[in-house]
Amino acid sequence: MTDIEGGIAAIIPDFALRELAGSGGDYPLLSLVAGVYEALLGRVGIPLLCSSRMFAECGAEEGAVVFLPILDHSVYAPYLEGLKWAISLINGLLTKRDINPLGPELARVLGQLSAVAPSGMNTRLFIEEADRLDIPWRKLAGNVYRFGIGARSRLFDSSFTDSTSLIGTQLARDKRLTAQVLMASGLPGARHQQAYSGDEAVAIAERFGYPVVVKPANADGGRGVFAGLLKADGVRQAFAQASEVSSQVLVEKQAEGKDYRLQVLHDEVYWISHRVPGGVTGDGVHTVKELLAAVNADPRRGPRGSNSRLKIIELDDEALELLEEAGLNSSSIPQKDQFVRLRRASNVASGGIPVPALEGAHPDNMELAVRAARLLRLDVAGVDLIIPDIRESWLESGALICEVNAQPQLSSTLPAYLIKKLVADGGRVPIIVILGGAPAWARQLEQALNAAGRCVGALWPEGVSVAGRKVLNSPVSVYQGCEAILNDTRVEQVILCLVDDQLTKTGFPVDRFDHLVLAEPGSHQGSVDWEKLRRCAGFLAELCSGKILWDKSCRGWHPVLESLPDGKVQVLNEAELFRDFLKQYDVVSMRQ
Repeated sequence: MTDIEGGIAAIIPDFALRELAGSGGDYPLLSLVAGVYEALLGRVGIPLLCSSRMFAECGAEEGAVVFLPILDHSVYAPYLEGLKWAISLINGLLTKRDINPLGPELARVLGQLSAVAPSGMNTRLFIEEADRLDIPWRKLAGNVYRFGIGARSRLFDSSFTDSTSLIGTQLARDKRLTAQVLMASGLPGARHQQAYSGDEAVAIAERFGYPVVVKPANADGGRGVFAGLLKADGVRQAFAQASEVSSQVLVEKQAEGKDYRLQVLHDEVYWISHRVPGGVTGDGVHTVKELLAAVNADPRRGPRGSNSRLKIIELDDEALELLEEAGLNSSSIPQKDQFVRLRRASNVASGGIPVPALEGAHPDNMELAVRAARLLRLDVAGVDLIIPDIRESWLESGALICEVNAQPQLSSTLPAYLIKKLVADGGRVPIIVILGGAPAWARQLEQALNAAGRCVGALWPEGVSVAGRKVLNSPVSVYQGCEAILNDTRVEQVILCLVDDQLTKTGFPVDRFDHLVLAEPGSHQGSVDWEKLRRCAGFLAELCSGKILWDKSCRGWHPVLESLPDGKVQVLNEAELFRDFLKQYDVVSMRQ
C-alpha cells in the first residue's frame, strides 16, 4: 500500500491513512477510499463529527457496508461526487493508470463541497462545540444554523445571532458611523477623515501628524488596513491598496498603545485577547527569513482567507518595508529576544497572534467595551481597544476604540461559552413519538398540556398543530411535518404520531427523543403492514433515550418487544398511558 499512499499524498498533502473503524484491518482499500473522502471534506472546512465506519459485512457477492460522514443530510450530491473521485483515484493508482486528468476534476469536486461547507471558522467551531455538548443542530438555509429545538433553539450565522440588531450591525460596519455614535456619548472613538485621492490622504495625514492609519471605512477582517505609516509615499501606496477593497477610505490618527480585542456578550466582557502583530522574535543565530519559515511551519497557520486559526505571514512588500524601517532585511540576524514586526495591523487575519489578557484587566476598560456594545444595541460584539495597558484604567491612561465588530471572529475556546450561554437546557424539549396511530388519549394529552400553559407542537395524520391550532395540512412528508414543529420557537413539548414507516427512508430529524409509544393502528388505516411497522419500531427504539411504552391492547408488537433489552419496555393500557404522561409533566387533568 506504500506506493498508493505516496500517490495519494502527492495530490492531497494532508492525507493520513488510518484503519477504517469496524473493519478490523481486513479492508485496506476501503480504508484508503474513506481516508481520501475525509481528506476532501477537511480541505474545504467541513467538520468531521464522526469517522467513516464499517457497519456490517455482507456475503462475498454483496461486499461490505460502509457509512461515510456528511454534514447536511438534505444535500447528498456534492458528497457523492467526492466519494466517486476518491474511488477513481484509488482505482487509478491500483491499475497504474495516468491520474493527471483527475487534477482538474478535483478542483470541480472541491468547488461543489465548498458550496455546502460552513462559511467561516466561527460556524465550524459552533457546530463542533454543539456536537461535543450534545446540543441538536440543523442547517436551516445558507450559513444559518439552528442550535436546539423549538422554544430552546437559537439561530446563528457565524457569530451573528437571531437577536443581533440590524441597525447596530449597519452602524458597526461603517467605521465613520461607529465613531460618531461613540463620541456622541463621550467614548473615545477614532479621529479620522475620508480621503478621495492619494494626495488628499497625504494632506490629512500631515494635518493629523504621523503616524497614521489608512483603512477602508466598511471592510472586515483587517482587509486593506495599513497602520504605523510614517511617510507620504507610504500613505499614497496604502490609499491605493485600500481603495481596491472599498471606495470609502479613511485616514486616522494612530493612537499609541497595545491592541486588544474585548469580546462582549449581553453586557458582559467574557474574553480579552492582546493581539500581537505578525512577526518574528530573534534568537541571535537565525535570519529573519529562517525565523519566519519556522513561524509559518506552525500547523495552526494557513493561507489568509482559509479556515486556519492562525494565518501564514508572507515576506511581501509590507514586511520588507517594515524591515527597512527597522534597519533590517530578510537576511539580517535579529538579536536574541528582539521582536521584528512584519505586519502593521495586529489582527489574526493578517498573521497576528491572540494572547489571553482577561485576567487582571481593569474594570473600567471592560465597562468601556460593554458601553460601546450597548450603544450600538449589539448582543454579541468584539470591541477593539488601543490602550497602553489593559490593566490600567482608560480614564487615567487614555484609549481609543478603533472598531466595534458586530460579527467578531472568535478564538477556538469561545464558541463553547457562547453556545452554552445562549442555548438553554442543552437546546432540548420533551419529545414523545407514538408509532402505529393517533390514539384518543394522545389528543387529550395535547389539550391538557396546552391548557397547563405548555405550548405543544403535534404531528397528526391530518396535519400539524401548534398550541392547539392547526398550522399545516397533511405535510408532503412526515419529515417536513417534524421540521415544521422543531423550527417553531413557541414549541415547548412535542408529540409525533406516526402511522407508517416513512422515517426509515427519510431519516429522523433529531438524534434522540424521550419516549416511544407502540400504539394500536387506527381502523382508518386499512390493512396494516406489520413487517414495516416493526422495522420502523426497531429503528426508533435505538433513538429513544427513555422508556418504550407498549399499549397492551395491541398484540402486533410482540416480535419487536422480544428483541428489546430487559427493563426497557413498560406495559400500560390507554388510561394508564394518559395518566403517566400527565404525572411525568406535572399536569393536572382538566377532565371532569
